[in-house]
Formats: sequence, structure tokens, C-alpha cells
Amino acid sequence: MAAAPPASGKVYSAGSTRYGATGTGCPSAHARARAPSLVLPLLELPVLHVACGWRHTMFATLDGAVWACGEGVNGKLGLDGPAEVERAPRRVDGLHGVRVVQLSCGQHHTGFVSADGALFTCGMGLYGQCGHGDLHDELVPRKLKSFSRVAAVSCGSLHTLALRHDGKVFGFGFAANGRLGIAMEPGNERAVVESPTRIDLGGVSGGTAKGVCVVALSAGGGHSGMISDDGNAWTCGTGELGQLGHGSTVDEAHPKCIQGMGEQMMLQISCGAAHTIFLTRAGTVFTCGCGGMGRTGLDTRQKATVPQMVASLSAQKVVQVSAGYRHSMFITQSGEVFVCGDNSSGQLGASTSSRSILLPTSISKFSKGKGMLLGASCGGEHSIFLVDQVVNTDDIRAEQLDAAATVVQQWVRGSLERRRRR
Repeated sequence: MAAAPPASGKVYSAGSTRYGATGTGCPSAHARARAPSLVLPLLELPVLHVACGWRHTMFATLDGAVWACGEGVNGKLGLDGPAEVERAPRRVDGLHGVRVVQLSCGQHHTGFVSADGALFTCGMGLYGQCGHGDLHDELVPRKLKSFSRVAAVSCGSLHTLALRHDGKVFGFGFAANGRLGIAMEPGNERAVVESPTRIDLGGVSGGTAKGVCVVALSAGGGHSGMISDDGNAWTCGTGELGQLGHGSTVDEAHPKCIQGMGEQMMLQISCGAAHTIFLTRAGTVFTCGCGGMGRTGLDTRQKATVPQMVASLSAQKVVQVSAGYRHSMFITQSGEVFVCGDNSSGQLGASTSSRSILLPTSISKFSKGKGMLLGASCGGEHSIFLVDQVVNTDDIRAEQLDAAATVVQQWVRGSLERRRRR
């Protein structure tokens, strides 16, 4: 029996429209979408994956095509064009013929993993974060040479992590404060790693000598996190706000296993700018790091130097987590999404004027019976939600159709108008 295809969905966005990262085509440079809005240009496309960067967003469809919107400086959108801002998603033609199965957005660069295990990157290369052995910007996605069998990529602020199918982890980009977990050679004053380099886990190259394989990873602002197949969490890099979870505020030059979470088996990790979210196999959430704006969901703005359980989510089984610049999201098994943290630009989508939310709160737009969340991603001042259906037919607004200007909007205009007449 053939396996069922993965679930694709409809895209909603919330937050600042200043750089076009919400993808709604909103012409205002200072508008804030405090309630999730349907991204109309993608309505007729089966979107499978979403990824938010600091000011840009990527979408991958069921056939592996990629669409991009937001700030395009340094080539992070991969569109090879002069436009600094794309307010509605455009197809990334530089990946034509490549079936993308996973992607990640950093602050100034983007990574794409193909179905055959190749890794492509584009955007700023000043710190080597594109991994091509130089410091050049890449305006279109470029394939990394002699680097294959890639399973996942995670782009941080100025560094990149790549996970191979054999469980080995590689890093490249800015290595200051130990965020890559790679020992710097004498004389490398800029702390730059230009090509994929194996990361030691617990002082053992790739963890192979101890039989440790990495199954999940995340690159944050100045730190990195990994989950090994034995359920342990490892972190390295900047620790000044407790984001490493080791009970101190010191940096860690190499990945260090986190103690103090008992017998909890970790499944996922998501690193934000200065906080970290851990998800256990049982669906329990732990957080640590900077508590400013309530991003850790611990009902405090104080930092936490060791992972603490998010008690307000204890009645939920969480299946996915996402840490943004100063906000967080948690998706439950029932398809609900809970949010906390910075809401100054409406990025939580909670339909409130409050500048921040300390405890994870359910978004009324996606409450039970109004659509199931398939995925979500937190960016700098925006968020993207992948939902199994259009929540409300009123989300398809006539004024948005009239404002359609891009090729993709014109392409779907006819089908949108037909939907409205039903």
C-alpha cells in the first residue's frame, strides 16, 4: 500500500508588514496584522513547509517548489533581482528542477535541502554562513560541493548547522562564543568557518565513538542546540542569558549535554535569539534563557538558566515548537496553537493590543473546530501558520483581489473569484 502524501495546507500570517515577510501583499510599510490573515497568493498551492527568518519567509509546496517573500537584501530570497522587498510570494526559479523537502531561514541567509540530500544556500556570505568556502553573497541558491546525504539544515543569525542522514552534524559561519562548537585554529581572529566542518559532540568527533547520533538541531541567535538519539539535549555558544540551560551564564565552546531534566527524553529543540525551547517525546515543553516579553512562557520576564517546564501547557500534548526573536509558539496534537512573548507588532496573532503575553495563550482564530494547525514558524516580528483549511470564507476579501499585482496573484485571481461566488 502506498503511503499517504504528507498534509499540505493554507497559509496564514501575522505581524509586521514593513518588509513584506507576511506575504499578504500589504502596501503599507508600517501596518501590523494582529489577527492572522490568509496569504491569498498561495491559496491554490499545496504548501507543505514554512520557515521564517528575521525579515523574510520561505514556503515549500508538495512538489518541492519554493516561494519567497520579505526583505531581499544580500540575496536571502534567492530571486537574483534588484528588489529589496517582495511583499507577495514569488517562486524561486533558481531552484527549478530541485525538489526541496526542508528549508530554514536565518537572519541574512537561507538554506534548502533537496530530496536527494543536497544542500543549497543563498544570502549573506560575509561570515561564511553560506558554506561555499568563501565570504561572498549568493543571490541565487547555490549547491554546496562535496557535501551530500543532508537530512536537515538550520540557519541561525550568522551561522548554519547541517545534519546528515548518518547522524553527524556539521557547522559553518560565524563561530564566536562557541556557537558552532568548533575549536578555532590559531590566527583565525574573525572566528569564521567557510565550509562545512564536523562538530564534536561531548568532545568526540561527531559523537560516533560513543554511538551518539544527532536526530534534531537548531541554530539560534548566538547559540546552537542538538538532540541525540538517546533523548539528550546538547547546547553550545553564547550563554549570557541562560539560553544554554546549564545553570550558568557562561559561554560553552563545545556542545555540552544538559543535566537537570530528570529522565525526560527530548524530541525537538528550537533556539531563538536568546531563549531555547525543548519538547519531550511525551509532549511536555521546557524552556530556558531570556524571559523578556514573556517569551519563555514561564509567567515571568526573568531569565531561566536551567530548563523549566511550562506548567500552563501541562494539560496539552505539544507536537511542535518554534522560537522566534522574542516570541514562541506551541502546536498541540489536537491542532491548536498557543503563543507567548513579544506582541508589539502583532506577531502572536492573538487579536489583542497587549505588547506581550506572559503565559501561552490559544489563538481564537484557530480554536477547535476552526481549522487544524499543521505547522508554524516564528520570525523576527512576524509569524506564519500552516492550517489544514481556509478558516473563514470572509478571509478571501475582495479588496485583496483588486490589489493583486504580481504574476502569481494574477494567476490565481480567477479561481479566487470563483470561490467567492460559491
